[in-house]
Amino acid sequence: MLIIISIIAIAATIIFGVVAIVYSMREEKAIKQLVDNELKQKQRLFEITMMKEIQDRIGYSLEIEKVVDVILGSLDALCKYSTVSALVFEKDRTQFKTHIKEPISRQYIESVKNTLMKSYITIENTDAPVIPDGNISGVALDDLIMHCQDPYSMSQLL
Repeated sequence: MLIIISIIAIAATIIFGVVAIVYSMREEKAIKQLVDNELKQKQRLFEITMMKEIQDRIGYSLEIEKVVDVILGSLDALCKYSTVSALVFEKDRTQFKTHIKEPISRQYIESVKNTLMKSYITIENTDAPVIPDGNISGVALDDLIMHCQDPYSMSQLL
């Protein structure tokens, strides 16, 4: 009789142990999902807040140049970059704008400008407009950095 009670006690302990492990694994999975959802919600809230801030700064402006300046200045809150550039096309002129966060060379800026122009010419199937040097803001240029033909390989040089 004592052996049967011992076997039942051991079986009950094993069953309760297995059930405890199963529930523990479920709880860990649920906690991980909650943490992941919380991180996603925080990221989404941050993005919405940044977009709202950009919208407030732009207001109802129809000045494309002002809108581009605000967007270029606000991108660092959303993602990391060395430089961000844009071509602004208005009725009578085209302007190249760039904002620099890390030291880069003037040749690199020219390479980015040329790449943007090639993309524009390819997309629009048109001749290249004349673009002045443009508006460069942010960190000072470092002309000691080597010339780089491909703007996407600049990170290999730094």
